[in-house]
Amino acid sequence: RNFLIENRVAPMQGIHEALNALSHAAWWQEKRTSITKSLPKTLFPGNSSQRILHQSEAEGKHWLKKRNVSVPEGILTNGIGVKKAAEQLGFPVVLKMMGRNLVHKTEAGAVCASLFSKEEVENAAKKIRRNVAKYNESCLKDEYLVEKMLDKPLAELIVGVRRDKQFGYALTIGAGGIFVDLMADVKTILLPCEIADIRDFFSKNKVGNLLSGFRGAEKANLDGISKNIHELCLDLTQEDNDVEEIEINPLFVYPDKIVAIDVLLRIGEKDL
Repeated sequence: RNFLIENRVAPMQGIHEALNALSHAAWWQEKRTSITKSLPKTLFPGNSSQRILHQSEAEGKHWLKKRNVSVPEGILTNGIGVKKAAEQLGFPVVLKMMGRNLVHKTEAGAVCASLFSKEEVENAAKKIRRNVAKYNESCLKDEYLVEKMLDKPLAELIVGVRRDKQFGYALTIGAGGIFVDLMADVKTILLPCEIADIRDFFSKNKVGNLLSGFRGAEKANLDGISKNIHELCLDLTQEDNDVEEIEINPLFVYPDKIVAIDVLLRIGEKDL
C-alpha cells in the first residue's frame, strides 16, 4: 500500500472496493465512448411554476388513458352508486375514495381491495369514510373509483417523471409497489433520453432480471415496455405541457402489457 501511494497509485484494499472501482471505471469508459460517438441532446429547462396542484387518481388515470397508457377498467361514482358500479364491472373489485387532497390513500385508509359482493362493497365504502374522517376530515369526498381487480403481475414498477427547477425533466424507474424501499432498485435518467437508455436499466437492475424469465417465470416484453415509457416521456416534455410530476406506482407488468394501478399527477400553474 505504501509503495503504491508513494508512486501516486490509489491502492484498492478489499474485494468489494476493488470490484466497485473497476465497475465505475468500466462505466466511465462506456459512457465516454457513447458520448463521443453521439453527443447527448440538450436537457430540458427547469420549471417556473409558482403553484402546483394535485389531481385526483381518477383525473390522473384519465390523463394517462388519453396517452394510450392502460389503466384498470373502472367507474367513477358516488357512495350510492358503488354497488351498482361493482356489479356492472364484475367481481372482485377495488374501491377507492377520490379527492385531490388524498395523496396518500393507503395511509388514510381510503382503499379496500378484494371485494367479492355488493355487501362487501357497501361495507367497504362505510369503512373508508370512517377511516378518512379519522385521518383528515377535509379529505372527505362523496366520490369513489370502483375498479376491476387485476390478476397478479410478473412484477411491479415505479415510473415517474418530474420537472426539477435545476435539472429540468427527469425519469425515475425501478422496482415498485411494496418493493420501492425494500429493494432500492431505482434509477434516475435526465430527459431527453433514448429508448436504449431505458432498456439499459432493465439489463442491469434486479427487477429487469425478474422480468427476464427468472426461475422459469414468463418473460416480459422489455423492448415494448421501454418504448412505452419513452413515448410517455416524449409526451410529457412537450413545450405546452403543464405537468410538474406524474408518478405511477405500482405499474403492473404482464408478459404482453403494462397497466397503471395508482397514479399521482401534479399540475403547475404559471403567471398567477
